Amino acid sequence: MSRTAKFTKFPHVWERQLARIRRVDAAIYRVALYLLWESWRSDIPRVKVTNGIMQNRGVGKRAKQRALQRLARVGLISIEQHPNKSPIVTVKFTD
Repeated sequence: MSRTAKFTKFPHVWERQLARIRRVDAAIYRVALYLLWESWRSDIPRVKVTNGIMQNRGVGKRAKQRALQRLARVGLISIEQHPNKSPIVTVKFTD
């Protein structure tokens, strides 16, 4: 593996909190990995989560909403939702 290989840091608190979610599916992990990657890449904890970006990662609109709600329920993110706009997510516990 080259030294320039990309990777996503996955904090232990995320692992513990995800274990609390009943029936964790692939969509939750795909959304979680995207949020952690994007907040690290931009060095900003706020991430806009569009349907297109999630669709490119194999997560549909309903699965995205369900995943965000579950991540919020266990305290890993908070969600700003405005009518007819993509949610803005604040990612917590990335250190």
